[in-house]
Amino acid sequence: MYLLRGIPISRGIAIGKTLIRYDVMKKSSYVQIDEDEKKDEIKRYLKAIDEVRKEIDSMVAGKAGGFNQDTIQLLQYYKLLLEEEFFIKNIYLILIILIFSVAIIFSTLFNKYKKVELLGSGAIFPLPLYQKLFEKYSKLTKVKVNYQGIGSGAGIKQFMDKTLDFGASDIIFTDENIKNEELIYIPTFIGAVVLGYNLQNNTQIKLSPEIISRIYLGKITKWNDPMIQKENEDIKLPDLNITVITRSDSSGTTYIFTEYLSKVSEEWKERVGKGISIEWPVGISGKGNTGVAGLITQVKGSIGYLELMYAVKTKISYAKIKNKQGNYIFPNKESILNAFDLYSLENKNISFTDTSLEEGYPIRSLTWIVIYKEQKYNNRKYKEALELVTLLLWIIDEGQKYVEEFDYISIPEILKNRSKDLLYKVTYDGKEIIK
Repeated sequence: MYLLRGIPISRGIAIGKTLIRYDVMKKSSYVQIDEDEKKDEIKRYLKAIDEVRKEIDSMVAGKAGGFNQDTIQLLQYYKLLLEEEFFIKNIYLILIILIFSVAIIFSTLFNKYKKVELLGSGAIFPLPLYQKLFEKYSKLTKVKVNYQGIGSGAGIKQFMDKTLDFGASDIIFTDENIKNEELIYIPTFIGAVVLGYNLQNNTQIKLSPEIISRIYLGKITKWNDPMIQKENEDIKLPDLNITVITRSDSSGTTYIFTEYLSKVSEEWKERVGKGISIEWPVGISGKGNTGVAGLITQVKGSIGYLELMYAVKTKISYAKIKNKQGNYIFPNKESILNAFDLYSLENKNISFTDTSLEEGYPIRSLTWIVIYKEQKYNNRKYKEALELVTLLLWIIDEGQKYVEEFDYISIPEILKNRSKDLLYKVTYDGKEIIK
């Protein structure tokens, strides 16, 4: 940081020390002042200086605005100069130091109130909630958060390139170029992937894991297929072709769904597998959850996987799914929350699909905001790092009250506490940001 005419703070401190030491030793002054003639002027100076002194005292005591040690030292020397007798004898020196101090204060306050903008991108799964959260946070703090819902795959790439403050994903990164210990995963809510469909009269249907995998493998092509009809004996299913809807973009939602299919179907696991983007055996594709929802709404007899909130928002019917215990489960808060009681945040490879709990809905997951544990990279400023950690602490605490407006599930207390512990370990230049 520089003061007037390019003089660095450290140099200003050295000059101040030298002048003070020289003046005190010689017991002389640079300018002799006739106290009788300038009594009124001095009183005005003293009154103004006293007001500034109180403010500086408060700043130094609290290190307001994030003053560095050089700044604090200089202000402490400035306080020494505010003794009345010393001031009267050394007014020119006082004015020089005062100018330096004012320059520092204005520079500090400018940096303190300079607007910060945080950049993030990734999952579409949480996009509606994130838009609401970031809007609310910006109104509270004046910190702008620019988030682009471009899909987990594209977001992961940008995050790996270190062009973002944070990434957002529905999965844990597995790229060999990123060591997991370099990253911190902060869960923001729990969501579910549902099987939405377009059938007359919004008929409530039930689907087993085998039926779902066979539909997506292209082996079941009619809604009145005997296998589907057997699971839905109380209704008469139409003789209607099934149109399979998939995602065209790289997606965490796709990963969650295909991970589930890989667990429940050996054939799917061997032939297709899991991933954020795969080669689908059959179907037509839409971009994002909105694209899938749009196609389901438009195409009679269609079925597609999408995030629960998008199905609710677009009034799409979605199926009860048979879980590992043989129970047909409808996705709601209770069934989605089931199985998260044994969650360990440190075990980043843990999976939440195909739960073994009796009342657990089988296709659900956490969604994450991901940051680097060491925040000093790509010319990032300390203030940006501090604002990022502060934002995340707000999301997992105050921000959770907005989660269920979007048919997501708030994270339980155990996750909040463990996430806070992780955020307290985030560093800038090797030093913890939150102490």
